[in-house]
Amino acid sequence: DRSKKTISAIYHGDIDDPFWTPIEKAATQAASDFGVNFERTLYENYNPVEMANDIRLAVAHKVDALVVTLPSIEVEEAVAEAVAAGIPVFGLNSGYKSATELGLAAMVAQDEYMGGEMAADRFLGSLGRSRSIQKAVFVNHEKG
Repeated sequence: DRSKKTISAIYHGDIDDPFWTPIEKAATQAASDFGVNFERTLYENYNPVEMANDIRLAVAHKVDALVVTLPSIEVEEAVAEAVAAGIPVFGLNSGYKSATELGLAAMVAQDEYMGGEMAADRFLGSLGRSRSIQKAVFVNHEKG
């Protein structure tokens, strides 16, 4: 009976970050389509220790599956505990390199470093021969 299944999503993002809006909508719709319960956790102000504790709490409540981001070692340790407890864990957005080692069931993410290199190459390529850039700006959408 799917209606008794609970999937808990715990992301490192802030609740007011628009990055998470389409992810939230898609996950909520998918849960409705499949007839499962969906819980998600975002933060007023992200804290890795709080996120790790929320993952451990979900494990203690015996959720049927977890969807997580992997932004820190504290979170990775809690995820390893969830996997060891037999809970299927799916990753998204961050932690691409740690996912296999941790034993995640699946991961949807990219290598951010490689993505940055590719974006820089494309940007510089679009400048042609006039590569006279002296300064560049990196924009991180996360608070803190």
